[in-house]
Amino acid sequence: MLFSRLFAWTRRLEAEFGWILGAQKGWEIVWIALLSGCAEEYLFRGALQQKFGIWVAAAVFAAIHWPLNPNFLPWPFVAAVIGLGLGGLAAATGSLVAPAAAHVVINLINLRRITRRFAAWDETRVNTYVDTGKDS
Repeated sequence: MLFSRLFAWTRRLEAEFGWILGAQKGWEIVWIALLSGCAEEYLFRGALQQKFGIWVAAAVFAAIHWPLNPNFLPWPFVAAVIGLGLGGLAAATGSLVAPAAAHVVINLINLRRITRRFAAWDETRVNTYVDTGKDS
């Protein structure tokens, strides 16, 4: 992910997800990506965007990605941009299939990458990665 190369906060966020999801099996990651991507698209683009428009749907999408940890405060703004992109895809295609598929693929790529990087938790290696962006 480009952001993880540029920003320490994204590496910290990856490490948090890695701590939670690192031990997941491949098929579990597929299910998490599939269910979360489809469910979120049917709610945000299928219901909210159709009723209230793309801007409201993207704002609510950003709000539900609001972090409990203040170190990750930029994340909802990234989620808002992604929400606008997925909303635009839904509007352009007139369907939820394309944004749902895109969301699933985004989640699958990121979750798989994170679970591979953090499958074995090593505090020193994780801290080196978060601080420098390099795996030791």
